[in-house]
Amino acid sequence: MNILKGDLKDFSFYDILTLIKNIQKSGVLIIESEGEEFGRIYFDHGEVTHASAKNSPLPIGTLLVRHKKIDEAELERMLSEEREGKFGEKLVKSGVIDGEELKKFLKLQLVERCLHLFLVKDGSFKFIPDEKPEETNIKMNVDELMLELTRKYDELMEIRKVIPDDDIVLKVNPEPDMDSMTFSKDEWEIVFMCDGKKTVGEIAWSSKLGYFEALKTMRDLVISGILLKEEKK
Repeated sequence: MNILKGDLKDFSFYDILTLIKNIQKSGVLIIESEGEEFGRIYFDHGEVTHASAKNSPLPIGTLLVRHKKIDEAELERMLSEEREGKFGEKLVKSGVIDGEELKKFLKLQLVERCLHLFLVKDGSFKFIPDEKPEETNIKMNVDELMLELTRKYDELMEIRKVIPDDDIVLKVNPEPDMDSMTFSKDEWEIVFMCDGKKTVGEIAWSSKLGYFEALKTMRDLVISGILLKEEKK
């Protein structure tokens, strides 16, 4: 078995994915950071079919709630029902979304998981041919994936204008503008976690919203004056 491997300081994420696309290989790309596995991306003849990332399960139901396709109660009810088949198929059969919408959300899930791996700059990678995921829900062209990741990265750079790095600590403003005190459920989760001790990175990586959405939510709460940055000592 020939294993392609290297250091992320020498090869960009784009270069690695493009190489796998160009040689139309099937298998798994494993990203490692700080001595342990951080995530995986699976390929079928050069196309991306599945991804997983540490601390980022991001189930499809979470995305549907975020985009107001279903509410939390409806999601819990569907998850508790005994039905055969994949959850996405259940959603389509139930009429919650149609097949095309399911594809859109599966691609969004894939992009957000890959974003976590895209952001790893200090680590290593290895590609093992012919390994397959337990499930394959979608196929996505590498060029399309990189376009979406670049767009997300540009958004991240805008967030960094307000929250420059993941080591910043946020706390709740003791004297907020009362006109700004209406929170969504996602905002409540973030406000509750900002205890003046946890860093932005610790909160974002552990949030069920996913790293990127958690950062966006913290940025918005800082701008609205609900959250304050702790002064570095």
